[in-house]
Amino acid sequence: MTIPCAGPAALADILGVQSIGLCTPLSSRKRALEECARLLALGAPSVAAADIHASLCAREKLGCVAPGSGIAIPHGRVAGIRTAVAAFLRPKHAVDYEASDGQPVDLIFGLIVPQHASDEQCGLLKHIAARLADAELCQALRAAPDAAAVLALLTR
Repeated sequence: MTIPCAGPAALADILGVQSIGLCTPLSSRKRALEECARLLALGAPSVAAADIHASLCAREKLGCVAPGSGIAIPHGRVAGIRTAVAAFLRPKHAVDYEASDGQPVDLIFGLIVPQHASDEQCGLLKHIAARLADAELCQALRAAPDAAAVLALLTR
């Protein structure tokens, strides 16, 4: 199986309702990464959540993945998967994520890709970042009543 090309259909292939967490109580960036790894592991049962968490943390050490406007996009490469896997978190309360604009984060989109998938990862990251740069979409995501509504917004 290949990694999907960037686009709404690609997101539908790598993100499912089971990997969307809403109103999750998160007290810190560390907890956000742990919960993101747990949700990503649901879509990658061959990989332990701890290994996914380690990959996300390793990437975070290179620089924060929170560009601002309440958004974070933790991501990493993981051995043992054949295609990209995504997760989405909307915590109960915004989290101090040390974002570039100093604002707390309340929309977290996690992504893991196979170990040797850098070109595909960049395409997916660019697509996700572009989607989350849309203020109207972010407002709708913040107001979405359930995981199915979030999924529909992200994949339309």
